[in-house]
Amino acid sequence: MNYAFRVGSACLFFGLASQPLAAAVISASGVNVQSIFANAKDGDTIVLSGVFGRTKLDNRSFASGITIDASNAQFNGQLTMRSVSGVTIKGGLFGLNPGAWQNGTTVRVDVSSRVSFLNPVVVGAGLGKELGMLFVLSSDINVRGGRFTGLRLGIGVSSVTNATLISNKFTNSTSDGINIVDSHRVTASANICTSGAPSAGAHPDCIQMWSGAGLPMQSDIMLLKNKAYGATQGFTSFDPKAASGIRISMIGNLVNSSLPQGIACYGCFDSVVTNNTVFTIPGSQYRTMLHVPGGANNIVMDNSIGLFVKPTAFSGFAASDSQDLIAFGADESPNFDASALTMRYEESLAVFGVAAAVPEPAVWLQLVFGLGCAGVLLRQRHGVITT
Repeated sequence: MNYAFRVGSACLFFGLASQPLAAAVISASGVNVQSIFANAKDGDTIVLSGVFGRTKLDNRSFASGITIDASNAQFNGQLTMRSVSGVTIKGGLFGLNPGAWQNGTTVRVDVSSRVSFLNPVVVGAGLGKELGMLFVLSSDINVRGGRFTGLRLGIGVSSVTNATLISNKFTNSTSDGINIVDSHRVTASANICTSGAPSAGAHPDCIQMWSGAGLPMQSDIMLLKNKAYGATQGFTSFDPKAASGIRISMIGNLVNSSLPQGIACYGCFDSVVTNNTVFTIPGSQYRTMLHVPGGANNIVMDNSIGLFVKPTAFSGFAASDSQDLIAFGADESPNFDASALTMRYEESLAVFGVAAAVPEPAVWLQLVFGLGCAGVLLRQRHGVITT
């Protein structure tokens, strides 16, 4: 009997020992967050509260991942992450007191993988210099449900492989919403750019893409059902020194703009541009157009282009969007004839030609990102990501 008891106890002990330890929930403040992160275990949740200054989270890899709950955290200084893998940050207010420190980005992630930001709020002062989130030489990046306001750039990805940028909203941007540079397998879907406030010399785009000079073309990028309203160009891929990209898909996007480049894929190869809707705000200096010059083996079809028409006239856009769009130049007249003003892309080129005074791609490359990703990021390249 005693022997059986000892055997049973041993089995119970080893059975319990073989089970993983329960994940911990740990509170952290600006004083101890870096040390807590350094000692965190797989599955842990770190709950942040209070005000945080400059914060560095470096050199940790989590196989099953950890969660940082920043719902009650306010970052008054830059958050940087380097050589990190398996981290999800939920919530957080970044750039609460915008200042010169944001010129080098509010959040920067370098040489990392499996990093996600869910529902962040990133605030700039609208001075034309502040940068939001930059991801460099990283993989498996996810930004979802973010709100970005008053920034020169909302999100930048440079030399990134596998990224999803979904349901983010950019308001009062002084230049771009998203820049995708020298990257591969990136999906940007259901993002919205509104209330653009371009700073002097800026040439804004909701989403702009280009390949790194002298590097393989970026590839496998999908822009799906994004929307751009107002003083911003829409969804563009420019590259003045080489071809623009391989397998770029621009599908189901909506642009209602006062600027010339609505949808643009310059020098694209094996790409698809279809089911996009492009309108010019009445009274605009330029006609907003769709351009796919150069390249080869591209499919361009079933795009609509014309003056503004309420989105209820088109499938794929919710009726509730009309209220959002009215503020950006919608014509509320009950006699507004959608069919008379809407035309296929191929027909519009014959009628209107290419819009005059379109900025040259070389100018774009110099200006759009002059104080942002191009100068800051590409010089720090440590390797080449190939397709």
